[in-house]
Amino acid sequence: MSLSLTYRYQVRQFACFFIDAILSTLCLYLSYFIRFDGDLPLRFKEMIGPSILLALPVRLFLYWLLGCYRFSYLGLSLNEILKIIKSISLGSIITPFVLLVFHIGVMPRSVMIIEWFLLVVTLSINHVVFLEFSSTVTSLRIGKLLKREETKFEIDEASNFFAGQKVLITGAAGSIGTKLAQAISEFSLEKLILIDQNESELVYTQLVLSKNAACNIEAHVANVAQDEMLGEIFANTSPTIVFHAAAYKHVPMGEADPKVFIYNNLLALKNVATQCSQHKVRKCVYISSDKAVNPVSVMGATKRIGELYLQSIKQTPTKFMTVRFGNVINSRGSVVPIWQEQIRKRENITITDFNAERYFMGMNEAVSLIVQSTVLGQGGELFVLDMGEPVKIVELAYALAEVLGISPRNLKFDTIGLRPGEKISEALYFNYEQLFPTSHEKINLCKSTKNAFLSEVQLENLINLCLEPGSDTDVVAEVQQIVTEFQFFDRSMPTQMPRVAAA
Repeated sequence: MSLSLTYRYQVRQFACFFIDAILSTLCLYLSYFIRFDGDLPLRFKEMIGPSILLALPVRLFLYWLLGCYRFSYLGLSLNEILKIIKSISLGSIITPFVLLVFHIGVMPRSVMIIEWFLLVVTLSINHVVFLEFSSTVTSLRIGKLLKREETKFEIDEASNFFAGQKVLITGAAGSIGTKLAQAISEFSLEKLILIDQNESELVYTQLVLSKNAACNIEAHVANVAQDEMLGEIFANTSPTIVFHAAAYKHVPMGEADPKVFIYNNLLALKNVATQCSQHKVRKCVYISSDKAVNPVSVMGATKRIGELYLQSIKQTPTKFMTVRFGNVINSRGSVVPIWQEQIRKRENITITDFNAERYFMGMNEAVSLIVQSTVLGQGGELFVLDMGEPVKIVELAYALAEVLGISPRNLKFDTIGLRPGEKISEALYFNYEQLFPTSHEKINLCKSTKNAFLSEVQLENLINLCLEPGSDTDVVAEVQQIVTEFQFFDRSMPTQMPRVAAA
């Protein structure tokens, strides 16, 4: 993989370099042609050939030396344009001296100025066009790496369903919540209500969405784990569709503070479900994770409890449904933004295990399928999205390096080992679950052959147990009574290794 990527990267570098060489030659010819209106004096005609032979190697050397070909395929930044201008300017200063040293002649200043301007324009355009093409190619390559074609919105069906609805999104300032809000705001809603406890991100999200939204947008700073506050928002806004995306999600944090994660995630879910039922919300969609399957993390266990609870409660007047899927590329806290920063800084890439693999999908596709699942759901469903084949995270690192314009062979890794709450591979469903097709090819209906049930009393007891003094052990033990597959890494036993549940 790394050799293949390195070869492609070098080919692209050479292609851009070769085109720059052609443009540099043409710009020198054209600058003389423009200066003398096509009627060149004989002495300048005789200078052009030798000038190219001497000036071109100088310019190409400066382009390479100053890093004009160490670019990012994420786009041509101001810094990269400045590299081009700097290399051209140095070439314009050095070239006349080289011509004098070799007794070629004096290059007119007007020709130098015209040549400088032509080079800045043509080389910048070349790099922009080249990067646009390369970005498309590398984006397709990452899509190929994920072994899936991105699903597009079924606009008409979704638009008809959401028309005139009042949609409320919890966790609206998070990665999924923000993208979900952006997608839904384009429908003819009556109102879009955003809830998050991150004030700064929520304000920014509202401002960005308001520019192109086809509906009124309200934003409320609130913690959905506080029932009275949430109830007041529901009473004042009367939502008809609710997406519950708010949760503590970062696995290592959950392992460090299990009671906090369990209390927050489950109380928030219970509050949202209660308010939905009390205010006769039409549908409520719960965002779950493949970490809920054979969980070894507290976060995954809370997601599994959420799935069980929503399948166990009454489905009237609100229809509750869950959407389970894997990792989303470039979401906050995911490995991709961290690696991007490390690659840009030429730092070693931190990786847990070279054999670790995960299910990945793009953000737009994840949101599209969540929306389509909402349309399909009739109450009590657990939908599992088609994630394609799992991808080794080291392969993703190589592909990301290429996208960022870094030769993959230059990557160095720091292997840190699996942390508590992590496992080598994830699964999309339990061995006692079966997937059945729906009318959408990438949305599966998941049904269990095991009679799993979670009462409201059980959920309340677990939430209350988190408030009692004592260690995390009792709370974790109670979670394991509900989710029997849950394997918890006990931090009080330093010799214990993270256990990996069978996929």
